[in-house]
Amino acid sequence: MLRTTPDLLLLKVASMEVEVRMPDLSISGHPIKLLAWLVEEGEMVSRGQPLLEIEADKSIMEVEAAIAGKLTAILAQESQEVEVGDPIARLHQTGDYCRAG
Repeated sequence: MLRTTPDLLLLKVASMEVEVRMPDLSISGHPIKLLAWLVEEGEMVSRGQPLLEIEADKSIMEVEAAIAGKLTAILAQESQEVEVGDPIARLHQTGDYCRAG
């Protein structure tokens, strides 16, 4: 889909579902404990917004959203231990416009 503005041409980028996986934040390689979700299913999140708190190697950290979108599913529950790389949520990245050319 093309959209024009007075001074530039924009292309619609397709929307898509993105799987959020537990990042590798553990030095010891032990499972990471999901402490709390900071957003709820159905909420819009911006890139860099904290999504959840985790405990890894006795340190508490926040995991941020890598993209903007809508949190469509929470796959890992609070107090659950999760392995690095396991799916923990799904984000629906909404279509956006970018400059053509």
